[in-house]
Amino acid sequence: AISLFKELSKYNITWAGQGTLTMAKNPELLKWMKKSGCIMMLIGFESLELANLKQIQKEWSSKLGDTNELVKKIHDAGIGIYATFIFGFDHDTKATFEKTLAFALENKFFYAAFNHLLPFPGTPHYQQLVAQNRIIKPLWWLEDGYKYGEVVFEPAQMSPDELSQNCFEARKNFFSFSSGFQFFLYIRTM
Repeated sequence: AISLFKELSKYNITWAGQGTLTMAKNPELLKWMKKSGCIMMLIGFESLELANLKQIQKEWSSKLGDTNELVKKIHDAGIGIYATFIFGFDHDTKATFEKTLAFALENKFFYAAFNHLLPFPGTPHYQQLVAQNRIIKPLWWLEDGYKYGEVVFEPAQMSPDELSQNCFEARKNFFSFSSGFQFFLYIRTM
């Protein structure tokens, strides 16, 4: 990747990509990402709850080190973060939303997505929810009138409406006037 970024740095371009927090462990990589024109990386945090990360086999990300420090290293390199979070895992509660929103605001992410799980057919998660009789609309993707973003399963710790509303509230609060102003300031520094 560093070789690629060194080559890209010759072309005076601006780009964005997708990666993981592992990039924060390599200062040389971050330096060349920025020199090559990288302004932002999408990072799927998924959840801040270890039990949820274990549920989706992503607990390895919790072993990288302090998440706030890793985020700071990426920001210090001059690279913004588009953070994505998913809700509706079995260990999510109202407090999970509050903790995640506070984390997103504290780290001044360029953008943050607060979305609910969507059990796609053919995936282990879909099969698990079917086996637990938690799918509300078994063929949701084929239903007339289905709107993308509709919760189609029964979360373990809240109702489908509560899950949807909590995601909406987290988005609304992240994109409040104060965070919108931070976004404006961020763009001006680029």
